[in-house]
Amino acid sequence: MNSKRATDILNSAANITVTHNGTAVWIENVEGDFAEIHYRESRKKLRVPVGELQENESAF
Repeated sequence: MNSKRATDILNSAANITVTHNGTAVWIENVEGDFAEIHYRESRKKLRVPVGELQENESAF
């Protein structure tokens, strides 16, 4: 994923499924080439390169 798409997803009202290393996450913020995320199934938060995020077709 790139920064523009990550920002589009962050600002979208739609529920767009994004994963990091195969696990569903929410994008909380995008700064340059990095995103602050948190895993949907836990409270774990990380700052990761947006290139590590994947947009998926299926909804959770």
